[in-house]
Amino acid sequence: MVSSFEGGGRPLTRNEEFIGMVLGLWTILGLFLDGWAHSHGRAESIFSPWHAVLYSGFTAAALWAGWITWRRRNRGRSLLETMPPGHLATLVGFVLFGIGGGGDLIWHEIFGVEANVEALLSPTHLLLLAGGAIALSAPLRRMLRSSSVDVSRKEFLPALLSLTLLTAVGSFFLGYLSPFGTTAVEFSNATTHTHDLSRVTPAIGEELRENWALGSIFVTSLVLVLPALFLRRHWKTPAGTFLFLYTFLLLLQTGLGEFKQWPLIGVGIVLGLVVDAAVARGLPAWLVGSLVPLTAWSMYFLVFELQTGVGWSPELWGGVTLMATLLGGLVGLLATDITELDRRHPLSSV
Repeated sequence: MVSSFEGGGRPLTRNEEFIGMVLGLWTILGLFLDGWAHSHGRAESIFSPWHAVLYSGFTAAALWAGWITWRRRNRGRSLLETMPPGHLATLVGFVLFGIGGGGDLIWHEIFGVEANVEALLSPTHLLLLAGGAIALSAPLRRMLRSSSVDVSRKEFLPALLSLTLLTAVGSFFLGYLSPFGTTAVEFSNATTHTHDLSRVTPAIGEELRENWALGSIFVTSLVLVLPALFLRRHWKTPAGTFLFLYTFLLLLQTGLGEFKQWPLIGVGIVLGLVVDAAVARGLPAWLVGSLVPLTAWSMYFLVFELQTGVGWSPELWGGVTLMATLLGGLVGLLATDITELDRRHPLSSV
């Protein structure tokens, strides 16, 4: 008996998954281009070059998923029985994305084109997020169904691309709470603070501006920590896994700001190297979770200290780094099987 979201056919091949992720990358690059256009006043119509990249990528990916379904068909058996396991969920994701795209056209005609945070919270855009996330997760869902823990780089690549793109989408839709976003890092104009929101809300108070900046670091810490803990929990990841994930993420994030703060890409490189080493050595999850924000924000503030100087007091930049480190460690502890920790790392219970 085939469950409602489990096909009964042959699983997707690595090549089929890889092609799907390349098309997913095409779509996500279109998403970030569209985000750049919205934040820089370039999105004047739904019929724009940025939407063309986004929706052409979606169309190609949807056609590829549909072709796989059609190619696997077999006389005397339903499509559900012949499609790959989990493929129906992927198709549902594409349907939701398509509904969101059509709804977005109507929304823009009625309410106009959104700008800045409005674009991230538009209901039709959130429907695009939900559908896209379901479709992008296909290789990751396939890996979770497998009992294999030791995986080769070639075998793991589609799942790594899947998680990387999902993390990028999450960071994109939380862009208004990101220290790497276009509205957060105008350091060349900052006089007393690391973060300057004057371009967004000129009348915002100094204390509220600081509070926003602190909160953005905590939220972004979770975005950085969760994929590391997820991968560590399920697989022995190949070398370079986290180097790829974090470097790619910072490339996209700085790209939203037209690479004006390109040295921040170094944060992703160093963070990836540190987490790769920590996971390879089998460090406990609470320690991995602590190392992620500790490394990320130490490097972050170092980059700006070398560029223009950090306008915050040591209490602020040092305190938020330590607080984020404690938060990452707590998430790592909560996300881990305590009995496994006690067995593999006796000191973890201290």
